[in-house]
Amino acid sequence: MKKAISYGAFVFLLAACGTGHAPEPENGSSGDGASGSGSAPDPDEGEYGQTDEAEEGDFVYRLVSEEAVYGEHEEVSIYAELEYTGDEDSIDIYHAASPFHFPMKETTRGYDLMYGMNQPLEVTTLTAGEAYREEFVSIGGYSEQDPDDYVAFMKEVIEQDGFPEGHYIVEGFADFYVETDDGEDQYKPEGTIEFFVED
Repeated sequence: MKKAISYGAFVFLLAACGTGHAPEPENGSSGDGASGSGSAPDPDEGEYGQTDEAEEGDFVYRLVSEEAVYGEHEEVSIYAELEYTGDEDSIDIYHAASPFHFPMKETTRGYDLMYGMNQPLEVTTLTAGEAYREEFVSIGGYSEQDPDDYVAFMKEVIEQDGFPEGHYIVEGFADFYVETDDGEDQYKPEGTIEFFVED
């Protein structure tokens, strides 16, 4: 169950924040956001898979994509879970608007898709043995200083469902702390998954 200390929007668009990143194209590619930077991605050549799991202390973090391949602009189904495995019946964790973050990379273009979030202090109560789950919300951002092809790509991500054709790596993590007699214990379990988008 979730108790809000100061409830804010789960995520926000980063268009005004300039936290998107458009690195130099790799492998001598043009980095053209419209056409991609090479051959079409091949799902058979993926290296991360659809699920990942990490244990840190008395917590298990899971990152999951329901599908390996989505259609272009099809809504993606990605979620994160956090499960408490300690000896208490329940435990309170403290975090920003959500404990879960879903930053991504699109590898065929060499783009980073940042994941911004409001920063109120929230508390979520985890019941032992019950996974707390939140779904991914598709967002991204850009600044006026970014290249035109990156801006066009991010506008497409923001304004339409799903994603353009490409290969996406989700470098997810949970970020939270628990109160202890001595202060706070900070946790940041991480996981990496991937999915492909085909035209």
